[in-house]
Parts: sequence; structure tokens; C-alpha cells
Amino acid sequence: MRILIALGALLACAPAFARPVVIEGKELVTQNSDLYAFAGDDVIITRVEEVDPSDVETEIWNIADAWHRNANGQWAFVKEVFRDRSTWAASREGVAMSATVAALSFPSGLHIFEKTAAGWVEAPLDVSPRPTGYQPRVRANTVLSLTADCGTGALLIDKSANGHWTTTATLPATSGACITSADFDGAQAIVIDGPLNAAPQGIRIFERSGSAWMQTASFPNPETAPNMLFGPALAIHKGLAVVSGTTTGPHVYRRGAAGWTHAGTLVKEDAYDNGGGYDRNLEITDSYVLGSGGNNNRRTEVGYLWRRNADQTIEHVADLVSDGSNGIFWTEISGNRVLASEFGTLWSFDLPATYTQPPVTQDDFENGASSGWVVKAGQFAVATDGATRVYRQSNLAGDFGAVLAGDYTNETVSADIRMNAFNGDDRWVGLVARYVDENNYYYVTLRNGTDQLLLKKRVDGVYSTIANIGAPTGVTPGARYRLTLECSGSLIQVYVDGVLLTRAFDKSLTHGQAGVRGYKAAADFDNFVVTPGPLTLLTSQDQHAIDGTWSLSPEGMSQTSLAGNARAVSGVKTEDQAIQAVFRVEQFAASGASWAGLMVRYTDPGNYYYVTARKEGQLSLRKLTNGAITVLGTVPFTMAPNTAVKLRLEAVGDKVRVFSNDVLLLQSAGAEIRKGQAGGVTYRAAASYSALNAWEP
Repeated sequence: MRILIALGALLACAPAFARPVVIEGKELVTQNSDLYAFAGDDVIITRVEEVDPSDVETEIWNIADAWHRNANGQWAFVKEVFRDRSTWAASREGVAMSATVAALSFPSGLHIFEKTAAGWVEAPLDVSPRPTGYQPRVRANTVLSLTADCGTGALLIDKSANGHWTTTATLPATSGACITSADFDGAQAIVIDGPLNAAPQGIRIFERSGSAWMQTASFPNPETAPNMLFGPALAIHKGLAVVSGTTTGPHVYRRGAAGWTHAGTLVKEDAYDNGGGYDRNLEITDSYVLGSGGNNNRRTEVGYLWRRNADQTIEHVADLVSDGSNGIFWTEISGNRVLASEFGTLWSFDLPATYTQPPVTQDDFENGASSGWVVKAGQFAVATDGATRVYRQSNLAGDFGAVLAGDYTNETVSADIRMNAFNGDDRWVGLVARYVDENNYYYVTLRNGTDQLLLKKRVDGVYSTIANIGAPTGVTPGARYRLTLECSGSLIQVYVDGVLLTRAFDKSLTHGQAGVRGYKAAADFDNFVVTPGPLTLLTSQDQHAIDGTWSLSPEGMSQTSLAGNARAVSGVKTEDQAIQAVFRVEQFAASGASWAGLMVRYTDPGNYYYVTARKEGQLSLRKLTNGAITVLGTVPFTMAPNTAVKLRLEAVGDKVRVFSNDVLLLQSAGAEIRKGQAGGVTYRAAASYSALNAWEP
């Protein structure tokens, strides 16, 4: 076995990859809330009360309350703005506001309020019959409202000279269709056409010319797969429009000198299967695009925040989350503040001045040193394990622990661990996160004898178990694991080989160092990686074949063609990534070169890293740059047809590593290709990949 070593051990990857920041909200109000809208320091919240609780079939009050944020940052109730008696609750999209105007869609229809010295006062509305107010939007002193949930038009309502509000323009539906969603700013508007509960026909964009609104662009529904949603969430602002999609992130439309064009989609690194599902709502400001939708890591909905950069790029900079397992279903932004709703609770987020993240740090100990590590207990030394080096702890007498320099708020800690010996039963080896001192840290333990995986904490010197789950295999001498401990806000998760085993919520500790720990055990630690964000699952997103004959699913894939190159990828493009599978070559071509394997950082057909199990009995790590092949290393490797091998290929920073059955076989440093997708690759070979898993550490 030969391992290529081209660079030393401790490495802070540069340039730092802009992973999204996880921001947890603060609870805004104590009362139960249904709908809301806000601008600056004012928020209007709706709620429901029973008219007569003793009546089984009671009517209800739909109530709108005004709240205000004071100089101390506290939100306080101001007054009840409006109440409406009905047998049903107002729809979710029934409240909108600017700094001076509020529009409420209640069962009795649209009501417009103005903010005066006396507070919020209802204004006279000269529109007959009174509009339903469905999906109201308020921009400055103009209100947009659909005529119905599948309406014949979208009304633009302004204040007239006599102080009354009246319709000044109508954006019409197309013949035989209706408008199901709309948004506008002062000069542009966007609508979705289509009958309710059917696939939308597409979108149309209007622009204002004087007092008239003229249709200037139309685009068909780009979602081609059956039962995929286009919309209903959409937004438009100063030449940029976004519309939610199912197979991708939101679709982007831009206004250029030649008119409007479809400009691609926004990236969600960790969305639900099929590219992330639809966004529940979307908003655009001068600085941001804001949405909300499903997230794999959280197992629920989150707020997605993208930043609009000066070079016209739109960058995913933050995930907005609650401090528990419930999701965030609706988000609104005003300036640098976001409010979000979740099961009757409102959360407030103050956006940071910068989204700069700490760099990814890794240590493979290949320079023979342990720089940056502080030993708290035990006997640690860099040791040789075959042709690689590891950080070895050999004292079996008691506790051991070491931490790496660097204070993280959100951190995901991973290491390759081999158990060498245990001094009795119920001894353990694990990882540490948010280490503050010897009395305060989170840790995960793999325990022998009981074969348990325990997630624990020590706070103010007191030990507590957070979660308990059986280890995936017996914890015995010689056992190997790729163990990961993630602390993302109050969410704590444990993974083995990128597979989630347990999760819990705890707010005891908010920051600290990462490290290793154990009790009366000897172990080797290698390829220690600390990243400043959550582990991102990549396997099931945007899975597609590039060439060859593939059968694809989130759990695995297979390729049957013996004709030539065959490649398939999944996930969005990331800088750091790992892909693992139980891998079988089912058939090599009868003559000539033939191989199959895995690839990472796939940019295009001419640029990626890949490992190949070759017919001639080699495992070869290679790179393809601008179509040119470079062999980075080979080891003897017999791959008999239909023999299962656990294979892992990973790229972190400038390091690319290959593992077979959790044993490191090949490594190369100085990686040039820094970002791409992960997937499978074959050449004149048929292969299958089961237990497929790809992730960004």
C-alpha cells in the first residue's frame, strides 16, 4: 500500500467556502398568532377567538392586533386594530403592510388601514363590491389584491384626492384562465396564470408606463415533471423576479436591456428531495431574497436567505431556524430584520452585518506533528499506521481528551476512529464539540460491551445523557468508524459514515472548541475535520445521469452500458464532499481498459477527481483537468465481479482521500478543482452502488 503525501498536517482550507450561517430566532410575542405582517418596528398579528366557547358550532372572531418594538428591543402590544365575526378563519396570506398602510383580508373582505398619530385607523374603500383581499400586497401607498383565490384579475388600489381608496388599475387574467398569485413593486408586477388546483400555465410580467400597466413578458411553466409545482410563491423587485419551483430552487428572471430572461435557479444546498420542494413564500429587497421551505438537515422547514451581490450573483448566506423541532413556515423581511411564523409562534431574527464563516480546519497528521492540539488528559502522540500517520492515544488508565485550537459557534466535527483496546466493559471513545473547559462540553461516545452510542453533555461539572442509540456495528478492538458530531444552533446530531443516527435539541452550550475524548480505551484518530456549519446531505438532490445507462434512486444507482464513459451525479455543487457506497463491479468489458468507481468535485465532463477499480487489479486515484488525465496514485486492488466493497471518496480542502472498507488506501494533496458534484463513474463496465450516501461534512 502506498499513500501519497504532498502537504503537511494542520490545514485551514483557503479560500474559505461560504457555507450558510445558521441563525436561531428569538420568540417575538407570547400570544398565539396566525397571520402577521410587519414593517420596521411595527407588526400586525391576527388571531382567532371563539364567540361563545360553550357553543359546539360556535362562530369565531378574526382579530388583528398591533404590536410595536420599543427602544429596548422588546415587542409590546399596542391596540386591537380590527375584529371580524365569521364561521371560518382568515387565510394565511391575509395581512400585508408598509410603514404607513396595512391591508387585511378577513372574511368580510379587504380592509385598508392607515397609520396616523392616533394609531392604525381604517380608511374608506370605494370599491364595490368589496374585494376579497386575497393575497394582499402593500408597497409604499399602493395595495394589490386578487379578486378571488382564482381571480379574473389583480387590482391595484390607491388613495384618491378625497382620502378614499379606489381601484386605479387591473392586471387582467388571460382568456380562459385566472390569476392565482401576484406581486408588484412601484413599477413592475408579476402574476401566475392557471386554474386553481391545476398546473400553472406560466407567469406574466407587467411594467408601468405612466398610469397604465403593460404586459412586457411571459414565460411558460418550466417544471416539466408531472405533479411538480411552479409557484405559488413569487416576488418581483427592481428588475429581479423569483418564482418557486419543485425540482430546483426558485426560478430567477431578470430585466436586461433586451427585456426579461430566465436566468437560472437559486441554490439550496440542503433542501428536501427533488431539489428542495417549493418555497412557501418569497420576498425580494435591495439586499436580499428570502424564502422558506424544506431542509434535510433540520428535517423540517427553514427560512432561506440569499444575499444579492454587486456582481449580480445571488448567494445563499443563511438558514433561519427556530430553537426546536418545529419548522418555520412563513417569513417576511424588513430592512435587516426577519419575522417568521411557526405553529402559532412568531420568531424574530436580526440579520448580522457579515456572514463570514470560520475556515474549515482539518488535520491528517501527515507532517508528523500535532500542532494546535492541547492535551487535557491521556497519552497522545503522532504514530505510524501502515503508510499513513494518526493521532494515537495509548493510555488505558482513565479519562483522556485533547482539543484543537479554534472557537466555533456552529460546528460539525468528524474523524476516522479505530478502536485499539479497552480496559474492561463500558469503556468508550468519541468526539467533543463546544468544549469550553473540563466542566462544559458536548460529547458522543462509542462504548464497548454495551455496543451503545451515547450523546452526552457535561454542564457545570454535571454529566447528562441527551440521547442513546445502539452502535451500527459492535464496538470491539479493530472496529473503524467515520464519526461526526454536529452542533448547529440548539440542534445536536450524530452521524456514522454520513448516516444520521440520533438527534436532539439542547441550548446549554453555545460555542467552544472541537476535539477527541474517551475513557479507559486506546484509539487512533485521523483525518480530523471541523466545519462551521451543518452536515449537508447531497445524495437525493438533483440526481441525474450525464452519460451511460443509469438507474437512479436516493438509496443507490446502477449502470449497465459497456460502451464507454458513464457518469451520474447528485447534489448541488459544494467545495467539500464525500461519497460512499457498497460498490460492485458486475461486468468488465471483455477486452481493453475497463473500470468503475466514484467521483467528487465534478464540474463538467472534463474536470473532476475520481477513483477507479480497474480490471487489471488496481485501485487508482486520478484527476481529469481540461480533459487531461493525471494519475495521483495507485495500489494493488482485486475487484472480482459481483464482490461487494465499501468504497468512500472524499475531498476536503486541498486533500482527496480514498477508503476501502474504512481503511485509507490513497491520499493526494494540492487539489486544484475546488468545487463540484459527487457521483458514480464507469468506463466500459457495469456496476451497482447500494447504501449510497453523499454529504458535505
